[in-house]
Amino acid sequence: MKKVILNFLKIPATNLKTIIFAFVLSIIIWFAISFQLFPDVIRNIDMPVTAHPSDYDDMTENSLELSEEFSGMVTARIQGKRYDIGGLRAEDFTAFLDLSSVKDAGEHTVNVVIKPVTDGIKCDVLSDNITKNIKVIQTAEVTLDVVPSAEGIEAVEGMRIDYDNLDVTPKTVKISGEKSLVDLVTRAEVRAVYGDVLTVTAEDLRGELILYGKNGVKLNTDDIYIENSSFHVTVPVFKLRTVPVKVLIDAPSNFNLDSLYDRMSVDPEELTISSPDSSIDNFENIIELSLNELTLNDLQAGCSVEFEIPQTYTNLTGKNYALLTFDDVDYYGSMFFEVSAENFNARNTPQGYEVKYITQQISVNVVGPSSFIHSLSSADFRATVDLLGIDSEGTRTIGANFRLALADAEAWVVGEYKINIDIIKTEE
Repeated sequence: MKKVILNFLKIPATNLKTIIFAFVLSIIIWFAISFQLFPDVIRNIDMPVTAHPSDYDDMTENSLELSEEFSGMVTARIQGKRYDIGGLRAEDFTAFLDLSSVKDAGEHTVNVVIKPVTDGIKCDVLSDNITKNIKVIQTAEVTLDVVPSAEGIEAVEGMRIDYDNLDVTPKTVKISGEKSLVDLVTRAEVRAVYGDVLTVTAEDLRGELILYGKNGVKLNTDDIYIENSSFHVTVPVFKLRTVPVKVLIDAPSNFNLDSLYDRMSVDPEELTISSPDSSIDNFENIIELSLNELTLNDLQAGCSVEFEIPQTYTNLTGKNYALLTFDDVDYYGSMFFEVSAENFNARNTPQGYEVKYITQQISVNVVGPSSFIHSLSSADFRATVDLLGIDSEGTRTIGANFRLALADAEAWVVGEYKINIDIIKTEE
């Protein structure tokens, strides 16, 4: 053996080149024969699989989606000329789920479709029976009205939270997700978050969204998509006070008001009201009533007078009117008296002018105790005409204020009256 090796090393260089050339030539011949005897070869390529439910009308129309984002790999078997497929990679193919058979929610087995990405790739895909198991859900989207809540928040002593006037922004919330989960939601609440006691109305408190199902069960929202989770709640704080109802009757100074007050009852006798500040401490609920508006029918059937409460206050009692009723109404009556111009009196007559009464007599209605009314005569009445602001001559219709010119009167004139006068310029 040693002798053979030594003889080989003694071969001239020219013979060595011949040997190398023969070796390369044999390889080329082998490839040529191989391509002729075995023209096609088969390769396996691993590639990712994608899924696009939106590409399928049935899934879109029925709001169907994959339960989770799909990811997977497949091994594709391709066949072709060695020189055509030898350099192919996964990027030269697309593999996707065929979802055309999916019509409803549930578990499905679907085919995987593998295609070259361009027509210039020459090969045959032999992987026709590759499948994947998927889970499909039906989705839903709902917009709910949001209910504000101040549960767990307290106001400082002496103040109250106005739970009926809580406000929240925005007022709706859009939720979406698997239909079976979305259908469970019956109520959306935004609860204000605050770590201290409130002394005044709080605006723009951070709100926490809570979803509830039937029977007030709090739901887990991890699998429900909430379009907007940023909410702000306004929590009104007010002061509460109960005040008595007082009636103030505007009457001439000579009228005996006690004769009415002693017979009068007020319902309600007090009101509970609230205010956003401490100004309510000085509020008095006074009902003002002009005596000449109180008719005999008011005495007999009762008289309703509206409460006058500042707009910033809230009447928690719910009664907007006070009912005035009177005892011994049969004791009262009504009569008309003819009052002549002799009992008319003008005041604030402009300098350089005088008044001529065109109206010489007018009928006035009087209400009061029947015995007192029957003791009256027309001479007991006076009418005052106020000419303030008149500075030119001419005929006018002007209001006249009638009253009884008696001390400690118990009857009064009802209604409004007008008389005609002539303003005449006097000679200087």
